[in-house]
Amino acid sequence: MNSNELRKLFLQFFAERGHVIKPSSSLIPDDATLLFTVAGMVPFKNYFLSKVPLTFTRAATSQKCIRTNDIDNVGRTRRHHTFFEMLGNFSFGDYFKEEAIKFHWEFLTEVVKIPKDRLYVTVYLEDNDAYDIWTQKMKIPADRIFRLGKDTNFWEMGTVGPCGYCSEIYYDFEGGKKDVVTGRDIETNDDRFLEVCNLVFTEFDKRADGTLGALKQKNIDTGMGLERLAAVSQGVFSNFETDLFMPMIKDVAEKAATVYGKDPKTDISLRVIADHARGVTFLIGDGVLPSNEGRGYILRRLIRRAVRHGRTLGFRETFLYKVVPVVLHMMGEAYPETAQRKDYITQIIKLEEEKFQETMDKGLEILNQEIEMLMKSKTAILPGEVAFKLYDTFGFPIEITEEILNEFSMSTDKVKFKECMETQRETAKKAWKGMSVDEHAVPEDVIKNLPVTKFTGYTGFSEDGCKVLAIVKGGKKIASAHDGDEVSILLDKTSFYGEGGGQMGDKGIITGPDVELEVIDTQKTDDRYIHRVKVIKGSVQEGNIVKTTVDMDKRSAIMKNHTGTHLLQAALRDILGSHVEQAGSYVGDDRLRFDFTHYAALSEHEVRLAEKMVNKWIQESVPVEVEVMSVEDAKNTGAMALFEEKYKGEVRVVSVGHISKELCAGTHLHNIGEIGLFKIVSSASTAAGIRRIEAITGDASYALVLENEGTIKELKTVFKTSDTNELKEKINKMLREFKELDKKVNEVKKAGMMKDVDEYIAQAKDVNGTKVITIRFTDADKEAVRALGDVLREKMKKTVIVIASTAGEKISFLAMVTDDITDKHDASKIVKRAAAICGGGGGGKKNMAEAGGKDASKIDEALLEVEKAVRG
Repeated sequence: MNSNELRKLFLQFFAERGHVIKPSSSLIPDDATLLFTVAGMVPFKNYFLSKVPLTFTRAATSQKCIRTNDIDNVGRTRRHHTFFEMLGNFSFGDYFKEEAIKFHWEFLTEVVKIPKDRLYVTVYLEDNDAYDIWTQKMKIPADRIFRLGKDTNFWEMGTVGPCGYCSEIYYDFEGGKKDVVTGRDIETNDDRFLEVCNLVFTEFDKRADGTLGALKQKNIDTGMGLERLAAVSQGVFSNFETDLFMPMIKDVAEKAATVYGKDPKTDISLRVIADHARGVTFLIGDGVLPSNEGRGYILRRLIRRAVRHGRTLGFRETFLYKVVPVVLHMMGEAYPETAQRKDYITQIIKLEEEKFQETMDKGLEILNQEIEMLMKSKTAILPGEVAFKLYDTFGFPIEITEEILNEFSMSTDKVKFKECMETQRETAKKAWKGMSVDEHAVPEDVIKNLPVTKFTGYTGFSEDGCKVLAIVKGGKKIASAHDGDEVSILLDKTSFYGEGGGQMGDKGIITGPDVELEVIDTQKTDDRYIHRVKVIKGSVQEGNIVKTTVDMDKRSAIMKNHTGTHLLQAALRDILGSHVEQAGSYVGDDRLRFDFTHYAALSEHEVRLAEKMVNKWIQESVPVEVEVMSVEDAKNTGAMALFEEKYKGEVRVVSVGHISKELCAGTHLHNIGEIGLFKIVSSASTAAGIRRIEAITGDASYALVLENEGTIKELKTVFKTSDTNELKEKINKMLREFKELDKKVNEVKKAGMMKDVDEYIAQAKDVNGTKVITIRFTDADKEAVRALGDVLREKMKKTVIVIASTAGEKISFLAMVTDDITDKHDASKIVKRAAAICGGGGGGKKNMAEAGGKDASKIDEALLEVEKAVRG
């Protein structure tokens, strides 16, 4: 059976036995303790801990998972993977050991039709119940059941909490042998025995002293790896030989002009690429983007590890992104939401590949040189400084460096590497000027000792009867504040929105019988609202009763921008595709900023199309509706939620008719018609795969229209015309004239440089058989300098040319080396040495390179350095 059939059969089997079939959860778990979803039980963790009410007692899933703890073994063994699918069935206080055992035995032997004489069973040493079920109810011979210890057959969620015995089912690849099988064989002979599934009987609560108590309810948690089941079902020895991997392996092998099974080293690279192609496809599909930390670092590491193995297969151009369609052809039926994001996924991978390709060759060259030196000196440890340079300059994750070294039985100095990393962090901290401590910060002990603030601002701009719970100044709690003081105040309730979800905090005034406070900002920490205020008159004391009044104009502008953000996201998803998701936002009274996932720059047509669509919706004057419900109910309605956001308890769902439905705690309009005019003012990139749009609404957009109209009127006056089309023609004509004039000026400058070519050649110095020409200009045209360099290089042989041009304190260097001596001299290295004298840097190719500098007073010294570089 192919993998799609096996997945369907498993879910169908358990559906027929009363299990609710749940879709696979995201690889990004709703659990701050986990980086990824690592097992099928992760989405059900709170059910096992009885933290959420049960709406079902039986469930089954095919859960996508990521594990990277054994990444170095991926490709080198038959069964290690980063991405895999875990088939699982779960019981929450419903059935227990007997049913779980019967279900899996029936599925494996009667549905998948694995011969019974190929299967062995293990149970925990002290689990007599499971042993009796297997022998007496299932009629499994005692010589095919083994009692094993805690390392293999006892499961724990942590050092304390739910735990229980396990029973595992193993497949024997050498079935039919007459030799005696022992428990030791099952545990250690990985070539012969394969664990197909694990049945966990969660019935104990482990206490801090190590003793076991009984759980309130007994649970079942099972796991069956689809990749392993496919290997057994399809009669192959390695998971990589199943239909889950072979299409990718064959595709990559064909592109690399090789054949799988021909060479062990090549096979490792093909397996690594096939595995990592699946992993990166689903990570990006679930919202992870390459970065230097957390999940993004793991993704980047997988992509770069695959690219490095692609290099061993002979790939010199980007290739990994081309494997994505093959992955999704295999798995798109089971995961249509990922298949819908195919274009986005391929573009993100391609961008990351291109980024690494730029520096990989140079990094590999340096590492190979270092390895040769280590071999000559009979040393097996790469200096940590070199490993850090490979990481910092050439983008090599330390793990890739270690993997390559391991192939030569070498390692690196990790201690020194970490020291270099720490030095870099400290340097970055010192270079950052915004490190001053916030004098308005409220101490954590003050926050924790106060009740949660009741926010009433969804329904009004003001709130009476608010009690002052605490006043903080300079990080310390004080009893009162007086005229001119700037302090932080916490109330039991407020109409001021605390900054969050991208929306800025409210401003306004707080008043009492003898006091008026100007609210400069409102922040929120652990559901306590912190009002940063200035005492305008009178004094305020802890315990005072006051009234909060939000600045209505600013709040209204914020609501227009926030509701406008929801419309913008809906328009972008409609125009660009469903892969568009929020990656960050800012909603203020002056503008809105929306960061979103997309792989390419937006065309002017796409920007205007989005703007037009939003304005069309605004004209429909659709009501904005808000409902409060559980997170699960909200997601079941199709409401969009942020991947990284951890939602607690009940949430607000903001709906705009057929246009948009999102989980959002911000403040919104009652009707989108109140937005007025929506105007996009910029579109740009913020990072690989992340775009940013800024827009304005309401009064701000109207003011922009008036400003632009005034500018056009002024231009018409200057160009003496009342016709807009004629104005365009006159401006274009003027630009053409300027361009022609600029061209003539450059030609004059170039001609001025060229008249001295013979003199430059005559003055060339001979340095160890190589001629060196150094020239200095002031305010020279860049194109003219390049043209001069080209002429000199064409006329000369065995020559190094460096031209420096100053503009104020800034310096530009151009270095050229004639092609007949690029094996001896490198323009990139020469120009770097010269620029370093002037406090700058640069680079390029062996025959031509450019650099910049800062200190013009050292330019002569820099040009002398050129001669030293040539001399060697």
